[in-house]
Amino acid sequence: MSMKGNLGAIVASSLAVSAGLLLRKLYKDVTLLRNPKPYVDMETKKEYQETRPLDDVIFHVLLFKWRVLGDGWLFQLVLKRLNSSFQTWDVPFAELGQDAETEVLKFCKRWGVSVDSENWLWSKEPKEYETMNEWFCRRFATEHSPERNLGSASVVMPATATVTWFQNVTEMPRILKNDRFTIAGVGIPDYEEYMSHSCALLYLEPADYHCFHMPMAGK
Repeated sequence: MSMKGNLGAIVASSLAVSAGLLLRKLYKDVTLLRNPKPYVDMETKKEYQETRPLDDVIFHVLLFKWRVLGDGWLFQLVLKRLNSSFQTWDVPFAELGQDAETEVLKFCKRWGVSVDSENWLWSKEPKEYETMNEWFCRRFATEHSPERNLGSASVVMPATATVTWFQNVTEMPRILKNDRFTIAGVGIPDYEEYMSHSCALLYLEPADYHCFHMPMAGK
């Protein structure tokens, strides 16, 4: 074999090894992100895990963790394209030529919302929602509303969310939703006074009820 042939074989072998290592890292990062730490339902004591679609996870790893497109114009273009479907969430299903029940149930299947008729907790049936945003901001049926299910707990959470506790503020993540996060930057007055205190981070999954409730009356 000629020197040129040897060189070609070496390059091909190196590329194959690099590709293998890259795929192994991609598999590891995707698996880690797709399988978040399970959480426990405080009422039923059962363990659950957030549903994260594979395609969504792969895009997240490539665009935000690996930053394969950087953060310039190409990244913004791709991100705009990926998010374009959200621009129609306030447009009625009828105007989009879509069937409300089909679209709502499709969302439920993708993000892990129970569609069991016995466990349907919401105020409307799937076919009754007029827009995707109305469904996303859905309300509980009266018998399942937070106001009627407070129980006897001393502390009431303001939202249906996965709660992670920290011994103090300094132990909280530095990046949330792909953005850098600091207590100083969220607008809390005199935030320095809270740095040594215990705290909780409430995370709402796409499948979660997206309304907040306050334990007081107001206008």
